Amino acid sequence: MKIKSIKIDELKFAEYNPRTISKKQFKDLK
Repeated sequence: MKIKSIKIDELKFAEYNPRTISKKQFKDLK
C-alpha cells in the first residue's frame, strides 16, 4: 500500500514537473 501511494504521489508530482520524470518512467508508474 505504501509503495502504491508513493507512485501515485510521483505521478501527481510529475504532472506539475514534467522534467523530473521521463515518459518511460511515467508509463512504468502507470
